[in-house]
Amino acid sequence: MLDMIKTKIAGISLHQNIISEIVPGEELLLMREPDNRFDTNAIIVLSRSKKQLGYVNRNLAFDVAKAMDEGVVVKCFASMITGAGYSLKGVNIEIRVGVAA
Repeated sequence: MLDMIKTKIAGISLHQNIISEIVPGEELLLMREPDNRFDTNAIIVLSRSKKQLGYVNRNLAFDVAKAMDEGVVVKCFASMITGAGYSLKGVNIEIRVGVAA
C-alpha cells in the first residue's frame, strides 16, 4: 500500500542558497536524525548533492520516521518551488511511504 503525503520542507529559510539546485520532479534524500535534541523523530531533507534543505514537518515526522525505522521504503520528490520573485523561496514535496524499492 502506498501513502502519499504532500507537504513543504520545514526550516528551509536557513538553506535558501540550495533551492536553485532543485528541479521539480527530482528525488530528494531523507535521512533520520534520531539524536536531534529538539525532536527524536527528525528527518532531514537533502538535495541529490547531499546538501541540507531543511526537515520533514514535525507534525508528519513521527509517522514517516516510524515507517523508515521499520524498513519501509520511503521516497521524497520535489513537486514545486514556491516564492518565485520573493526573497524567501520554499520547496513543496511529496513523500511516498511504502513504494517499491
